[in-house]
Amino acid sequence: MSTRRILLIEADEQYQRLLEEILAEHDTIVAGSASHAIDLAQDQVFDFVVCGDYLHDGRDGLRFLKEFDNLHPTTRKVLLVSSDGEVLLQPPRCDIDHVDRYEVVERLAALLAPEESI
Repeated sequence: MSTRRILLIEADEQYQRLLEEILAEHDTIVAGSASHAIDLAQDQVFDFVVCGDYLHDGRDGLRFLKEFDNLHPTTRKVLLVSSDGEVLLQPPRCDIDHVDRYEVVERLAALLAPEESI
């Protein structure tokens, strides 16, 4: 499996640690806030940005991803939304998939899988 460069922003520390474990085989950089993530993105390129629905500095994840998209439109974006034990994986401009927390590992693995050549 090829290593992906991933920017991770998650306000919930316990969930952040879980995501770091899931993404351990990739080059994952953790940003402490949306502002920190934007600063990192000024001079670095990421294959994916993965963030939660609420971020440390009061921004919501969807607005952050729209802002990030202005800087790096080709970076794939993943929004993790937790509500009542469910997690949604939503790349902007795509349909929302409802999955439970136990499916997060499989869904992230599928999103991070190398794209097949045509």
